[in-house]
Amino acid sequence: MRYLEMSKGWDDFLWVKNGEGGGSREGYTPQIFDEMEQNERNKAREILIRDSSEGDSFAIKGLPMLLGKDSIPILNELAKKENLSALALATIYGELAKLTHDYKYIYKLIDFLFEDDPNTRSTAITYLEDINLKLTDGLAKINQAMIKENRQTSKQRLANIIVNQVEGITHIKLDNLQKIKLSSQIKNLENPQNIEETIKHFFHINDTIFV
Repeated sequence: MRYLEMSKGWDDFLWVKNGEGGGSREGYTPQIFDEMEQNERNKAREILIRDSSEGDSFAIKGLPMLLGKDSIPILNELAKKENLSALALATIYGELAKLTHDYKYIYKLIDFLFEDDPNTRSTAITYLEDINLKLTDGLAKINQAMIKENRQTSKQRLANIIVNQVEGITHIKLDNLQKIKLSSQIKNLENPQNIEETIKHFFHINDTIFV
């Protein structure tokens, strides 16, 4: 049903919220909120907060699209809710990490790499892939998560994160072929010390990596 008296942005918002025509699978986009009138944005804010408090990951992601950094206190309050799933919390901390680049949120994300739910682990990996910060203190836990991970795609993604992080920490640039070779090597190792030694040998460094 199309609400002719409302803006296209509001129509598209309802299309996603109500899952019409597959909208619930695609999620919100910044353009949806850009095309709203102010009164519609106010109503969307209320709906997103309500849906986020019920664990709707699309709504959680929609809050920063609508409010930008003004969503930070709202997301922090949502993170305190005890009824939310691990997936919803991983999404909240991921959005907070993107907005603030604060390491406390990034380390929370790393904790979600050890959840039983594979979708939660994958969500945490996606946010870690998107955040370009040096994680010297978190690499050991990411390495542990990679060893424990039983899905090969997620294991490879974690290996890629480790290689990219070491590259950033050491300021030693690898070409794409070298990155692929190294990440494939460490993905198949199960001993943390062997992984670290492989990386150190590849980068020609002696410093401890996993601290």
